[in-house]
Amino acid sequence: MPKAERLPWRVYIRDYVDARRNLGEFFIPVAFVMLLGSILVTTIAPQLSVPMMILLYVYLIAVIIDVAVMWRKLKKKLNREVWRGQSVAKGSRSASYAWSRAIQVRRWRLPKPRSPKRGNWPK
Repeated sequence: MPKAERLPWRVYIRDYVDARRNLGEFFIPVAFVMLLGSILVTTIAPQLSVPMMILLYVYLIAVIIDVAVMWRKLKKKLNREVWRGQSVAKGSRSASYAWSRAIQVRRWRLPKPRSPKRGNWPK
């Protein structure tokens, strides 16, 4: 693994994100189904295409809120409980790392999750 992936707070971020259920990891499959559904709906019942797009945007907003809540909790743990005195959450691109990992499908994540199941929270 590259040196940046071996940093202790990166390992903690990976374990934290992998332990929880994220709405973002289902966004790609949901968007794909909505795309296929909108293609079918526009040929059969065009009046349903707008509500389907609204549902997709509502799901996207829910994903953004979920990631923001996750990062807020993770940032508190990183700065207060885990590495006191070090400002891990500032300037180390930890937010973008956690965000990008949270919106990936679990089996596509690299490095792979260390635990095969969710719920194994880092210590």
